[in-house]
Parts: sequence; structure tokens; C-alpha cells
Amino acid sequence: MDELGFYLLKSGIGLVISYLFYWCLFRRETFFQLNRFYLLAALLISFTFPLINLPPGNEAQVYLTAELIGPLIIQARPALTATSSSGPFNWVLMVYLLGTLFFLLAFLRQLIQFFFKYFGSPKISYQGFTIAITKSKGTPASFFHILFLSDQDLHSDHLETIIDHEKYHRSQYHSLDILLIEMLAVIQWFNPFIWLFKIALRSQHEFAADRNMIQQGVNKFQYQSLLFEKGVGMNVNDLMSYFNYSLLKTRIKMMNRNGSKLWAGLKYFLTVPLLALFSIVLFSDHKVFAQQVDKIHTQVDVMPEYPGGLNSMYDLMKRNLKYPKSARQSKTEGKIFVSFVVDKKGKVTDIKVDESPDKQNIMEELVVVGYVNETDGTHPTKGVEDMAMLEAEVNR
Repeated sequence: MDELGFYLLKSGIGLVISYLFYWCLFRRETFFQLNRFYLLAALLISFTFPLINLPPGNEAQVYLTAELIGPLIIQARPALTATSSSGPFNWVLMVYLLGTLFFLLAFLRQLIQFFFKYFGSPKISYQGFTIAITKSKGTPASFFHILFLSDQDLHSDHLETIIDHEKYHRSQYHSLDILLIEMLAVIQWFNPFIWLFKIALRSQHEFAADRNMIQQGVNKFQYQSLLFEKGVGMNVNDLMSYFNYSLLKTRIKMMNRNGSKLWAGLKYFLTVPLLALFSIVLFSDHKVFAQQVDKIHTQVDVMPEYPGGLNSMYDLMKRNLKYPKSARQSKTEGKIFVSFVVDKKGKVTDIKVDESPDKQNIMEELVVVGYVNETDGTHPTKGVEDMAMLEAEVNR
């Protein structure tokens, strides 16, 4: 859960920062394609960079080393049942997973509705589209090369206008954008900024399609009247690009807005280094570096320790270690030396089992020694498989 939590936190912060850039700098500009690419790039950076640990550079890392004094004894007795943790973190995880499941099912429901509607409608081919003719007077909508039209729209005077509008959506692969944002919303469903991204991206699609229609010579007043007409009785499925989306008022304003000045486009290029710097600071694996490249420090003023000290750590281990049943029955016993490294986040890494470690190697790593006491002096160590089970349990 720690890793998932850090990932969600970092990607969530990325969404917040990048959307604020969009809101403050770009949303009023008429560079609709640049806005679209910015939003897509911001989404990809926010969701992929937290998965990458950027290299720390040429500086040497500080290694904090210590030896845990005293072995941890695993006695050959019936395993103790670990007390279950029902802290708030587990509840947070449960709520997150339930929310993820809910929005995933909602996404799948939309897909199912789409296919039911498609396969349940008569179809014709027209200008590269497979047109599914619907009985209801719903708003025209497209998904890749599939276009939903009512019979009334199919025989109306504004058919070519609708077709040209949806052709632009298809040519720009807007349906891919929609699929991407819908899937990402399943992951970050709790973050209001993912829904703001969704609205912004869909808006830029429609702004660009509207401008394309005006540039083709369509009468602006007639086109806007058609948008108002098709806004009646909308039945929206989020997967499709609609001839009229629910941002009608904003679309009309953007069509009537003067084009942004060329110099305003410089903001996009000035934002790139800022986002790059932000990404490095937020998404890199923050490690402590040595001041001297050729020196690795082995001592520090204050050594890190497990919360509550070594006794608390041993307590945790004793509550959770389970002597393998097979090893207990065969009375398998032996010493198991385990070395491991605890990183800055408290994660245990580089686990090694060494049957005969020398003192020097132990001193250079953070070490815990686990062994089993003899329960019956007449039973020598035996059972290679049982010893392997003991090693696996100590590692766990």
C-alpha cells in the first residue's frame, strides 16, 4: 500500500500543478491543438513519471550502516496468529479499491451500452463512417469511424454539416483521447482535478472542431443555431464525441473570440522547462548524496531507527514469524543469517541469506540474525527442503 499511496499522491500532485498551469495560462487561448497536446502531455507525465526513478547523478550515496545486536529467536512452537491491523490506512485502501471498482464498472457499463446500441441499430456506410441509425432523436455522436444518427438527422438539410464536424473528430483521433482520460479517471477517481482534465480535454476537442467548420466556410449563425437545435434532448455517453457537447455557451463564446496573438504561443514553450524542473523535483527518487564523490560515509551523527526502537521491531517480527509446520514436525533446526538494507523510505531491500557470514561483511550492512533453538538435543539438523522453508520465512 505504501508504494501505491506514494504513486497516487505524486500523480495527483502532478495533475493539480499541471491543471493550474492550464487554467491560468492557456484556457482562454484559441490555440486549441496546442491546448489539447498540453493536456495530454500533462496527463502522461503525471501518471508515468512517478513510476520512474530518475538517476541521482554522479554524486556518491551516503550509506547508513548498523549492526543489530542480539539474534531474533524463532522457537519451534505452534505459530502465533498475527494480530490483524485495522488501522485507518487499511480503511483508506479499502475505500480506494471500492471506488476504483465502482468507476471501472461504470466505464465498462458505458462500453456495453455503446455496443448494445451499435449492434441493435440498422447500419449504412457513408463517407467513411459506419452510420448506426437510432430510433430516438438523440444528439449525433461518433466513436472512431462509428457515427450514431437519428433517422431525422439522416434525411435533414444539415446532414453534411454534422458529417464534416464528426469527420474532424475522427481525423484527429479524439476518441483515443477520450478512452485515455476515462481509464485514467478510474485510477484517480477521488481527485477532482482528473474530472477537470476531462472537461478541459473534451472542450478543446469541440472548440477545434467548431473552428474547423467556420474555416471551411459554414455560416457561423446557422451553425450556432444548429448547435442550439441539437442541444435539445441530449443523451450523453462519455465515450463518444458529440456534435453538441454540454459546453454550448462556452463554445459559442470561443467561436466569437478573436484569435490569440502569436506571441501568446510563447507561453507554451516557456512552460516546458518549468514543467521539466517540477517533474525532476517531484518525481525523482530523493536520496541523500555524499559531498565527496570518492568517499562513502559509514557513520553519521544520528542513526536512523525503527519507530519505537529495536524492541518494537523485534516485537513486530515475533508477532508475525511463523515456524513452518513441516519444519516443526521434522524438528529441523539451524542458524539463518539474513542481511538486508533499509532505504530512506523504510523499505527492506537487498535481502541475502548467508550460512556462514564473516564479521566484516556483517558490519558493513544492516543485519538481523535469525536462528532456531534446539528443541531436542537428540535431533540433528536435517531436511534441505525444511531449511529452505525456514529461510523463506525469515526473508518474509
